[in-house]
Amino acid sequence: RSKSFDELFAIPNARVPVVKGKDVHARNPFEDDGSLAFDLCFLNDIAVVNSSLLREYSLFDNRVRILMLSIKSFAKLNRIASAADGTLSSYSWLNLVVFYLQCI
Repeated sequence: RSKSFDELFAIPNARVPVVKGKDVHARNPFEDDGSLAFDLCFLNDIAVVNSSLLREYSLFDNRVRILMLSIKSFAKLNRIASAADGTLSSYSWLNLVVFYLQCI
């Protein structure tokens, strides 16, 4: 087991099986400790398509990326970005950002 990964655990009974964890040596500039939390899902092709779509939106204009990251960070800091806990998922928050930008 690598010492780079921490808090690894599986959620086998989720709608899509997931492995969650944290890379403690990721050098993430958005976290005080530099860690990077991650979810790995298997056999979920739609997640790949959704992520690609959000990436394309973020590449359209750097301000879109900055706004997306800001809203995602805000939601996580305020603990309102977890579908498992009954709030909107990070993906849903990012879709709301895209919707907002389409409306202005």
